[in-house]
Amino acid sequence: MTQNWKEAYGQLEAFVKANPRIRIEHRVTVIPAESREQFYALFDEARQAFVGQKMPTVWNEAHQLSAGYLAAAGKLATVPGVTGVKTAPELDRLLKDPARGLIRPLFNPLFDLLKGKISHEEFEFGAQEAVGLYTGSLLKQGYQKWVILSLAGLVGPDRISAMPWDDIHEHCFELQPDQKRGFTEYSVPRPKDAEMITLGHEGEGPSFLLADIIVHSPQSGLWITLSDDLTDASWAAKNPTTARQWLTLRNKGQDQKPLPYWPDMVAYADPRVENIGLIGDFSSLLRPDAIIECFTSPDWYRQGGLARVRRDRERFQPARGTFIVSRYPVPQEAYGELAPAPAAEADAAEGQAVETPAQDIFILEAGYEAGRLAPILEALMPASPSGEEA
Repeated sequence: MTQNWKEAYGQLEAFVKANPRIRIEHRVTVIPAESREQFYALFDEARQAFVGQKMPTVWNEAHQLSAGYLAAAGKLATVPGVTGVKTAPELDRLLKDPARGLIRPLFNPLFDLLKGKISHEEFEFGAQEAVGLYTGSLLKQGYQKWVILSLAGLVGPDRISAMPWDDIHEHCFELQPDQKRGFTEYSVPRPKDAEMITLGHEGEGPSFLLADIIVHSPQSGLWITLSDDLTDASWAAKNPTTARQWLTLRNKGQDQKPLPYWPDMVAYADPRVENIGLIGDFSSLLRPDAIIECFTSPDWYRQGGLARVRRDRERFQPARGTFIVSRYPVPQEAYGELAPAPAAEADAAEGQAVETPAQDIFILEAGYEAGRLAPILEALMPASPSGEEA
């Protein structure tokens, strides 16, 4: 990749001028077949050079994310029966080819620059804004997918299951205007062995909240569900498990406003796979064993991140704790805010009987080191699980 963006753009302009059959004008764009391959090679090189030079932090972050994600996905692809891992199309493109994924927002702006519709200054300002807006949410989503795949790999699974999303979607059609949310019911099938692991289903309003990946630990005998992209569901389940606790989100049949917030991820462990395939419908959410909050900004604590973590903990009541997974090092003030109150420590030092609340929010400075996520699995999988295995 050419490092200097203006040099790369100059090569593109020179190629256009050297080929008079190419017409890139205000209202006309003609690129003959014999020139198309080289034109777009130079066009892509100019876009990549721009992002690499003008936005090096975003460029490096996307490539580090891609490397971590592909390594984690490759590990799961060795599980018998699994053919691969994919995500929603836009995110999948960024994760598998970050250079090409990052430059997608610059297609039209660069043509506008070639046509003289905008100046170099206008292009540089608008292009940085476009790339920032495009990648902001994708980098966060990608990091959450890395966490899911890394945790699944740490389990050392011998089997991977998922809910039959396509089968359910075929029956759970999109509700019509005269069909009120929460009244339509469906019996949700149990999970099936997964072939292609699909994390996320872009563009579809969910009928239910379903597990995208459920991994089986041969050591503990437990199934582990990890799920993100939580949102409101439209349908009511006829057959929710009675073996676990459900949290009421709203009264069944009352078409209230969407919930204003959700945790980034929830995790469950259970000896029976069918108990943790369906995790939510219109009115209820399966009480999480753990909540996982992912932060990809180095300033998340100073931006009030702990307040959001506490809010989600109070609302969704994880049984085994909340885990903050941070992409960057965390300031000591964050740890101090989660430490026991000084008064409780003083009373204990004086020999008085003091009941100190158990810590239930934990910070993991993971970066892209999967091993640092191990405390989450230690909370989910007790040393001596009991119960009947599916």
